[in-house]
Amino acid sequence: MNKKEIIAFLFGGKARFTLQSKKTGKSLTFRATRHPHDDKNAARVWTGTAGGWLGTIKKNMWGNVLYWYPRKETILQEHIIAFGWFVNHMENKQIEFMHCGACAVCGRRLTDADSIKRGIGPTCYAAMMATEELPF
Repeated sequence: MNKKEIIAFLFGGKARFTLQSKKTGKSLTFRATRHPHDDKNAARVWTGTAGGWLGTIKKNMWGNVLYWYPRKETILQEHIIAFGWFVNHMENKQIEFMHCGACAVCGRRLTDADSIKRGIGPTCYAAMMATEELPF
């Protein structure tokens, strides 16, 4: 996935994904959900397993992603640092971005090749295209 596709995926509303370091092999799983006050341009980020809140991401007018996170030390610090690094290095080849095989918008299992590539199913993709919500 390229940067624009990753951003569309992150802001889908039900995104589940794993980031894996190609250097160390370590992987962490995350999920991003719609923000209740700004569902098109903001999302909340959580750990994929424990459900801990990691912060909020927001799209700016240039199509970049900004990340706000808790400033105090938490048991989720490793996730916060990893996700923060990823937001600033989305196209870096040292990290692999993998969605979990479900549509980032509705959560249904992806089955066709194009949907699997973009992480968004054909029905949701068509709806996003019709409303021009897709940034690519």
